[in-house]
Amino acid sequence: AMIGSHLKKRLGKRAKALNLDISSAWEDRIHGEDWFDWLGDCKFTLAVESGANVFDINYVISDLCTSIGFELHKARPYSATEANKFLRLIKHYENNVDYGQISPRHFEAAALGTVQIMYPGSYSNIFKPGKHYIEIDKNFDPDQLMESLSNSSKCEEIIQNCLTDIIHNQEHWIENFVGRFDEHLIKSFLNKTQ
Repeated sequence: AMIGSHLKKRLGKRAKALNLDISSAWEDRIHGEDWFDWLGDCKFTLAVESGANVFDINYVISDLCTSIGFELHKARPYSATEANKFLRLIKHYENNVDYGQISPRHFEAAALGTVQIMYPGSYSNIFKPGKHYIEIDKNFDPDQLMESLSNSSKCEEIIQNCLTDIIHNQEHWIENFVGRFDEHLIKSFLNKTQ
């Protein structure tokens, strides 16, 4: 929801030209087939890489979060000030791994012809900025984004690129992913038994 709120704030009055449906509230979540119907009706969707950039192997971060949580407990629901304080306290633990990747949601949007607006990332080296999605960063130019969103020929090109390069490309199909995973697993097992 932070990226959605940030987008609305950066767009300012321009946001009125868009029909925005941005929420992170549990009761607003869309499940099952309703998700595909809703996403297919959207012209655009915000997206970021899935995954994590923090691994807590020794439970150091978990213990820190527990102690910070007790300190902030009085402030529920958390305000932006408390959330930012929390993030500052754990910031130096971030980016100890790069585990960002695409998720099924990226494929779903591409298959349904919904243009994705995404923050910079590797997206498993499958989705490319400008070709498969509109890229923005936290300091994006609102006028430039609105121009991109209203460029119907460019948006149609992105949709077609996603279908051709990603959705119709069997390399990205689940059956092939499982096959590659199985091959890797068997190879790893055989290497350990030798």
